[in-house]
Amino acid sequence: MGVDTSERFITRAEELKEYFQRVAKPASERMIGLECEGVGVFEDTGKAIPYHGDRGVLAILTEMSQKFGWQPIREGEFIIALQKAQARITLEPGGQIELSSAPHPSLHALAEEFKDYWRQIKSISEPMGISFLGIGMQPVSRVEEIGWVPKGRYRIMSRYLKKKGSLSHYMMKLTATVQAAVDFADERDALNKLKLAFGLSPLVTAMFANSPLYEAKPNGFTTMRYYIWHYTDSDRCGQIQEIFSAPDPGFQTYIDYVLQVPMLFIQRHQEWIEMDGIPFGEYLKAGYKGYRATFEDWELHLSTIFTDARLKTYVELRSADHPRPDLALSVPALWKGVLYDDSARAAAWELIKDWSWEERVKSGWDVCYQGLRAKVRHQLFLDLARELIQISLEGLKRQRVFNESEQDERVYLYPLQDFISRYKASPGEVLLERWNGDWNQDLQKLIEYSRY
Repeated sequence: MGVDTSERFITRAEELKEYFQRVAKPASERMIGLECEGVGVFEDTGKAIPYHGDRGVLAILTEMSQKFGWQPIREGEFIIALQKAQARITLEPGGQIELSSAPHPSLHALAEEFKDYWRQIKSISEPMGISFLGIGMQPVSRVEEIGWVPKGRYRIMSRYLKKKGSLSHYMMKLTATVQAAVDFADERDALNKLKLAFGLSPLVTAMFANSPLYEAKPNGFTTMRYYIWHYTDSDRCGQIQEIFSAPDPGFQTYIDYVLQVPMLFIQRHQEWIEMDGIPFGEYLKAGYKGYRATFEDWELHLSTIFTDARLKTYVELRSADHPRPDLALSVPALWKGVLYDDSARAAAWELIKDWSWEERVKSGWDVCYQGLRAKVRHQLFLDLARELIQISLEGLKRQRVFNESEQDERVYLYPLQDFISRYKASPGEVLLERWNGDWNQDLQKLIEYSRY
């Protein structure tokens, strides 16, 4: 039995709703953020870089801290993250290096941080013969060949999720995404954004689908990354049906879902404590092995909800594969144009509001194989994608946020519009066509095409 000496105990269930209410922001203070998971590979083989060694993740993080002023965060003797002001560099379980940007008032400011981050990473990794790819999944190494990042959190996750989903280790070690984060003004605004994000998730997944290779061979998918999520843990992945079925969904709708999700762990005094799958609601009522629920536990539990969108101190949009680098900033641009403009949000909802729950679920499977060739009610996702891009462009235009060159934020969405207009296909379909065509399955051409 543990003896819990933590502070900030949750004493009333209502405090969970107050937790979200406290972080709401007026429109004048809203920000945009990005998370970007980079797949590091050896340039000569395309294989995943390890954590340890002179040419590995730890060496890169060490140099980043020494040369660019990032503060190392350690677990035991190992660096497992870096921090500078409000930005963080963290690690996914297979060594994917992730930038969690600071929140920014504009896409222009976000783009500056994004570009500076990749300038720093490349200055260290390129002399090591390492490239980072804009791709949704490690394309060469088998899952068994990739080691684990030495984090206690991941040791527990690997054991637990292996029992829940046959492809859970593929998710942890192989996949990569670009995510956006947006603020909410109040309860209704938060749930409207969350509901629309879920509704658009299959379409956005198709627009950025970019993981058609595994073991240097076609894997049968346009986005194997999204397919893998279907076989990770049904308790905490996919979509939340109650967000659509509730007549007036609110914070409590989301909280009720989260309370029934089994817990993975808590942390006390830098020690990771396995929770054996007890639902958070049960833990909140009765505790567990002498531990009582704290707000730190709640925040940690929220980070283990892996649905297509999720609510934290912001709304996180999680649908996209990591696309090729020139399309990466189109992910936050697409979401900002839609979610930060009332007219755009209403127009986007019109595209998908009549879909049944069964159609939403089926489309989530279809896009794995078909990308923008998927259909709902004879509506081709390619056509819906064009409409959604136009809606977002108009939303960004109305927001009137300019850079020093008097360009508004549409400049970050134009690359996606141009790509889809030119190729009429998902990025993964274009990559696969080239892989089987003029690249002649040459790994060097794949790396050159996808690298930062």
